[in-house]
Amino acid sequence: MGSVLVHYNTMVTAFMKSIGQLGDRAILKILAKSALVTGLFFLGLFFVFKWAVDWLTDVIMAGLASIFGSNAALLPYESAADTFLAIVLGLLASWLWFRAIAAALIPIFGDDVVRAVEAKHYPHALIRAHDTSFGHGLALGLKSLGRTLAVNILMLPFYIALVFTGVGLPILLVAVNAVLIGHDFEDMMMARHGEGFGLHNNDAKLYPAGTRFMLGLVTAIILTIPLVNFLGMIIGTAMATHLAHGREVQDHVKSNAKAR
Repeated sequence: MGSVLVHYNTMVTAFMKSIGQLGDRAILKILAKSALVTGLFFLGLFFVFKWAVDWLTDVIMAGLASIFGSNAALLPYESAADTFLAIVLGLLASWLWFRAIAAALIPIFGDDVVRAVEAKHYPHALIRAHDTSFGHGLALGLKSLGRTLAVNILMLPFYIALVFTGVGLPILLVAVNAVLIGHDFEDMMMARHGEGFGLHNNDAKLYPAGTRFMLGLVTAIILTIPLVNFLGMIIGTAMATHLAHGREVQDHVKSNAKAR
């Protein structure tokens, strides 16, 4: 019971510290950059949907015209309907794919978040840190996307089986995302501090399993909340940094080192 309470307090402390730093200039700059990239991606997605809907509508209208005659009476409403449908599809895709896009941005912008948190709370850690290059960050992002696609394809039969349960599907989706996001954060911190912690890339055991899952779970839940989800990866990355430098994780790393 005591260890559970300590673990809970550690997670809450990391969360509150992460929230408290959202107003820092360094974090706001990162948030602006990530929001710009995400916004441009989804704007492009809207135009793709708009093109697809326009094409499909033209095909359908041409088919109806060949059967029922001229469709001129419907033309004034066609453009507005296409735009509305493209917006709806874009918003739906944004909600469904936000986790995957945000995860891909972790390695690209995550190192900046970690650096800002360490500069304020753990200045000693900056000395031994390995800043992640853009190329390495991009490689980690692609690895994250590949892992996300592979796991979700494997889980697809379970998603389909739970689709009519109402509650089962969202719970499973959040749980799967929690596991994936936890591994993303671990990869990021390992790339920056693995050697400093006495670990190597093939170990990938920086966080205790429970801590890694809870870190991913908190982030996954935030990512499901509209208008707040764009903060999810910033908060999660900051939490990952606090936890990595916290006593619980450091004791875990030392224990594993002794076991080896």
